[in-house]
Amino acid sequence: MGVEKLIVVAEIGKRRCAFLGAKYWYGDKDVKGIIGVKPKTDKDTKGNEIEDLDQSYKKYMIRLTAVCAGNIAGIGNQAQRDKKFNINFYCHPDKADDAMLKLPGKSVDRGAGLGRLTIQRVYRPRRVTYI
Repeated sequence: MGVEKLIVVAEIGKRRCAFLGAKYWYGDKDVKGIIGVKPKTDKDTKGNEIEDLDQSYKKYMIRLTAVCAGNIAGIGNQAQRDKKFNINFYCHPDKADDAMLKLPGKSVDRGAGLGRLTIQRVYRPRRVTYI
């Protein structure tokens, strides 16, 4: 089963980065306001203001990881129901502190009857990846 994607836009200084992200995460009203990104609209495509999708956003955005657990529908026992999920996402550099402080405790709906996830903590992974 795949995750529905949407194009996400972030404005960093004069640069506008566009990339694909999970709709349930970047489309959630609480999350997108805190991490400083927004879904792409027709207004963004007017006059080709946004560059094509490429990997350049990784140079400018900060990669964070959210540890989530929650009510997973359709799973039998309590041990499986409390399974934790790590969600890797990209955040606006100026909003990274807000994301780490304000996202824990928020709830995200995964859609399609999969249940809601509660964000327990957000951290910046130590592992460095190069393009």
